[in-house]
Amino acid sequence: MRVFPIVASLAVTMPLVLAVAPAAAIAADTKRSCDVEITGKDEIVRSGDVVVSAGEHPRHVVALSGSVRVKRGATVDEAVALGGDVVIESDAAVTGDVTAVGGNVRLEKGARVEGNATTVGGKLLVAQGAALQGERHSVEAMIDGESLAQRVVGAVSAALRDADCHVRIRKE
Repeated sequence: MRVFPIVASLAVTMPLVLAVAPAAAIAADTKRSCDVEITGKDEIVRSGDVVVSAGEHPRHVVALSGSVRVKRGATVDEAVALGGDVVIESDAAVTGDVTAVGGNVRLEKGARVEGNATTVGGKLLVAQGAALQGERHSVEAMIDGESLAQRVVGAVSAALRDADCHVRIRKE
């Protein structure tokens, strides 16, 4: 297993996560939920689940403490879930990489991923008839007996759960 593709995939994701972290940290003492949504033609970053519908083609899709579902007829360049699954339905496509930290990556029959599929603390489930052109990576790292994926997911979830912030940016 090469480490570079995993690091490269996470390197794209982490700046997006770090961009919303300051907003969550500002109000961490209020014990309310942080609701993050940054959307536009190119990127979707959201706390909770993200569904990409037929005909949509965003570049980057990131779910913080949620799952990403790419529906039949949709295409994304990259899909990342922190604390959830990435599901690519039949006749949906990802032209780049798919990454799940603390969740599974599932490709249904007829789904297509042109890049790599990476799970950190989850499973890679590829149905017969699905196309995965890149490499398969499954990482399970432990720190003091606790899963690294669970630590990352726990930190993101706590920041979003305990903060009182509402970030909505819509780019047209």
